[in-house]
Amino acid sequence: MKRNLKLCMLVAAMTFPVSAATAHADDTQIIDFFAGEGCAIGPTTRALAIEAGFEEEAIEALAQTARADPESVETGDWVVLSAASCKIRPPRVKSELRLDDPEIKSRISAIDLHADEGEPGCFLNADTLYEELMVTRGWLPDKALREHLRLLSENLVTGELAFYTDDSLSTPVGFQLTSGECADVPNMAEIRRSHQVLIENFDRLIRADMENAVCETDGSPSWQALQLFPELTGGESSNAWMAMEMRFILMGSGWIEGITMTNKGMPRPPLCTYE
Repeated sequence: MKRNLKLCMLVAAMTFPVSAATAHADDTQIIDFFAGEGCAIGPTTRALAIEAGFEEEAIEALAQTARADPESVETGDWVVLSAASCKIRPPRVKSELRLDDPEIKSRISAIDLHADEGEPGCFLNADTLYEELMVTRGWLPDKALREHLRLLSENLVTGELAFYTDDSLSTPVGFQLTSGECADVPNMAEIRRSHQVLIENFDRLIRADMENAVCETDGSPSWQALQLFPELTGGESSNAWMAMEMRFILMGSGWIEGITMTNKGMPRPPLCTYE
């Protein structure tokens, strides 16, 4: 059954010898920070790093080290650190919304609502959630949409939600809850396994798809990623909609910049390269 869903390494920072241990700890911290930003150093992530307390000199030292690495990718004002020096991890997103908030709970189906259609489970219908939030929270449209997307991103990364079906011709009923009583469904083990495949291969998937999308367009993840995923993961994931899960994760993470009620936003490295 077809359905439509509206929401479709070593940093060159010289210190006195007695400070070597501290310097190494600082290197680890700054690389860990950028790993959560796609291992990409550019205007946006530089500002975020400074806001997080890192010094401009340390950021620039890391950028210079990356530029000297032939495996790094320089594109526009950005440099993406090599896989050997920085492993891209799924973004750490924290929404102001929780799955047990009234606006969310009211949109979660009973576990047997879609059982007759062969899809048992509790599903969050996120369509128009942002519109409801404008009323219940008094949020402006862009804030409501942003937190809506962050809710999805955060919980898809943690695995509390899944956008899953093994049928590429059928759109998932909604975002499926994976814990508590809602986890008592036959395919939950497979849903969790596919989620683990996504998390473990996140770096490889992002890097493999980087060259397929142009940063000035709304084309990331590219639909070529649909072919890349089974190849890179050895066919281990049965989720025909893994690429869309990544899309939702990235929309709420800020890696696709400038999303508003009237703007789809544009991806930034490492999701793409500039022409």
